[in-house]
Amino acid sequence: MMKVAVIAQNTFKELLRNRVLYAFLFFAIFLILMMFALGQLSYTEQMRLTLSMGLASIHICLVGLTIFIGGSVVYREIDRLTILTLLARSISRTEFLLGKYFGFLKLMILFIFGFFLLYYANMRIMGFDIKATDLLIVFAGFTLEVMILLAVTIFFSTFCRSRTVLVMV
Repeated sequence: MMKVAVIAQNTFKELLRNRVLYAFLFFAIFLILMMFALGQLSYTEQMRLTLSMGLASIHICLVGLTIFIGGSVVYREIDRLTILTLLARSISRTEFLLGKYFGFLKLMILFIFGFFLLYYANMRIMGFDIKATDLLIVFAGFTLEVMILLAVTIFFSTFCRSRTVLVMV
């Protein structure tokens, strides 16, 4: 289990250096902040429109992050042949894949928590009375969806190129 934790920590650090990750992050923050402008489009349905657009933008960004970056997590190791040095040691393929999965999942949970805080703060600033527990249920659903989608994406990335994974998922 220690080997899985080491691979997960290295995957987490490697993914933090990915530029595509920051592009999605800034796009999500931009969309969350655009809730102010989108909410002003409707006078009577301002709260519903703001809630829907904010949650939809977070959902799209989380799914995009999971598919685009998750599809290249394992394939990048295979393409650069760095997987051979890892598997030459006493690391099984299962431990390697679990380490990649948990490292990426750690990053996604960090992003989901950050999006939750940003979204909740925006809704409070806008003056909407929203309970944090209700939003936690929604973000728990996001987390569950990301976990399943990440498992499917890593499965396909073990034997496909990253461009092909985008089509399959």
